[in-house]
Amino acid sequence: MCLALVVCGSSAHAQDASDARAGLIRIEWPGGTLEEFVKAVQATSPKPWVNVVFVPDDAASASVRSVRIPPMSVRDVAPTTLFRSLVHMAPTGCEILVNVTEDTTDDAVIATEPIITIRARRVVGAAEAAAKAAQPSVVVIDLSEYLLSADGENIESGPAKKALDRLMDAIGAALTLDDRPVVAAQLRIHAPTGLLFVKGDEGQVSLVNEVIDHIVGQ
Repeated sequence: MCLALVVCGSSAHAQDASDARAGLIRIEWPGGTLEEFVKAVQATSPKPWVNVVFVPDDAASASVRSVRIPPMSVRDVAPTTLFRSLVHMAPTGCEILVNVTEDTTDDAVIATEPIITIRARRVVGAAEAAAKAAQPSVVVIDLSEYLLSADGENIESGPAKKALDRLMDAIGAALTLDDRPVVAAQLRIHAPTGLLFVKGDEGQVSLVNEVIDHIVGQ
């Protein structure tokens, strides 16, 4: 009798282990796009369906479906765990974001599968960010209140001209001390409107704005 009980218990344990593995993924993935990977997992899964939703990012980013997933060999892994692991497999310049939404109700009658949402976004590296910052751009700074308040509607003579000369001299001095190897900043004032046009890289534009804030704020 004792022997029979032991054998019976071992059989039950084996069945429980088999049931626990029933919903797990086994896949030999040769590498390919994320969309192909999802289809391969869905085809391999013993469950009726693995719910995966692709979430598009901004237009400048590569399509989430075309992100390359490297080869992998997987044994007995839950679908949610497998897809969460993708955040560590993103190619250079890309970030994969995975979110799993599960039913938190205690309804034991209706069994629901989680929804896995996958999003990819482009990551700007330090070199690319520096190159972008060094690209010249044109910004418009409104100095009308500061200049026109000094001399009515004429900023080409009198107090307004002195205020403008003082401001431009300070900006010029600041830009001269900024000795980075970049294109020279260009400044132009539009007398009728009091608008200052600044062409320069990100650092130069920021420096011009800082000088203006100090002087105009006085």
